Amino acid sequence: PGLTDVVTIPVGQNIEVTANAYAKNVAVNGNVNLVSGNLDLFGIMTLANSAKITLNSNNLNLKGTLSSLTGTNTSYVVTNGTGTVNVVNIDVTRGTISLPIGTVTNYNPVSFSNSGTSDTFSVRVSDGISGTTNGAVNTTWEISEAVASGSNVNLKLGLNHAQEIATI
Repeated sequence: PGLTDVVTIPVGQNIEVTANAYAKNVAVNGNVNLVSGNLDLFGIMTLANSAKITLNSNNLNLKGTLSSLTGTNTSYVVTNGTGTVNVVNIDVTRGTISLPIGTVTNYNPVSFSNSGTSDTFSVRVSDGISGTTNGAVNTTWEISEAVASGSNVNLKLGLNHAQEIATI
């Protein structure tokens, strides 16, 4: 599809993307696996019917000024490798961005807003702990901005209580 095309992936379909892909609006009702190449979105993507988009080492780029991604605790983007969800132009006019992301086994959504300088943010989540061992969540969220400084971010992270690790 092209930058202005509307795409629908039917229920029960498993699509493998093997090159860069583009779309305006996408209704994802079946699974999408980014084998190679990134997926650039210029409109709205809705994940439903337990559909998942698996990134592997590729990226889902929300490039439109109002591009958004909606899903549920069973329909989300799986960041199972080094791939990230990238959102451009996050500033006060864009408001809060909600990203339905997680790992193969857990749904770990992220929502954030930026009242500072407009920037591009990259987000991924992985199982395991980075930087601590006790009284933590067995999950690591990796969130970065393209240009360091100038951002003023309000961030919310979602987790399953089963991911909590008790203090030893």
